[in-house]
Amino acid sequence: QIRIDGCDRTLPSHVESGRSDSGASEFSLTVDLTSRAAVEILECIPCGHAVIGLDGAIHFANPAFLSLTGLTPSSASLYRFQDLLTAGGAIFYEMQFVPMLMLRHTLSEISFDIVQPGGKRVAVFANAVLRCSNAGKPRDLLMALFRAEQRRLYENELLRARRDAEQIAEVVRRSSDAIIRLSAEGLMQSWNTGAEQIFGYSSAEAIEQPLSLLFRAEDEEIGDGTAPLHEGVEVNQELVGFHKDGHTMELSLTMTPHLEAPGILVGFSAIIRDITARKNAEKALLQSEKLASVGRLASSIAHEI
Repeated sequence: QIRIDGCDRTLPSHVESGRSDSGASEFSLTVDLTSRAAVEILECIPCGHAVIGLDGAIHFANPAFLSLTGLTPSSASLYRFQDLLTAGGAIFYEMQFVPMLMLRHTLSEISFDIVQPGGKRVAVFANAVLRCSNAGKPRDLLMALFRAEQRRLYENELLRARRDAEQIAEVVRRSSDAIIRLSAEGLMQSWNTGAEQIFGYSSAEAIEQPLSLLFRAEDEEIGDGTAPLHEGVEVNQELVGFHKDGHTMELSLTMTPHLEAPGILVGFSAIIRDITARKNAEKALLQSEKLASVGRLASSIAHEI
């Protein structure tokens, strides 16, 4: 009996006890890997564990490994590990995984797709350690398999989001409208091809410049236009802009706020469209209608005369 934390406990059979020369109790704990306790640990650990030969033969597999691979205790020895992989995975295992393991003696988080005998695929990550004899000659490898479905889904979502972001960025870059991202202070943070075509400034000339540069307007006017953005309200304006070479343009400006909790403006985006041609067409149509009215009036007077 020994006393631990105020409680009397019986030493297990694999713990040797005795007394020192001074009479104090001593004990030593020896771990026997062939004991039932060690086997129970291997059977209960929450990951697949196997001892695999250098040729891929499965010498030992715990229940979690069998569950991941869809094998049974009697059938596991009939398979090589590469037989459980996709065609590409088997080639990778033989041509890269094993040679790299021979060089590094350990590999971590290598992705595989296990194909169970019934055809079901299971995504896993494999960690492996090369085990050598006392003479240093490679003997076999210890492999641990971890389920990777959730991580694989998360990675796929990240890749999909990245592709979407890249497509949106390409649309913005190639747009004929000026699409500009600005800080909360109104300084331009991005500059697309449309903005360069409309205003004539390069990206290097425009970045970190105030939005008022494009309109040559009073700061107060621009400030009044951006004030509603702090309340989360989109702003639409029609202003006169100036090209880098000095000529004027009729412009449509739409500003959209970017807010973070609790309603703090962290920036905004501006879409600017050159509407000079449309305005000129409207003026020409109005002038044409005026001339038509004058013509009808003149015709009416002549008829009366």
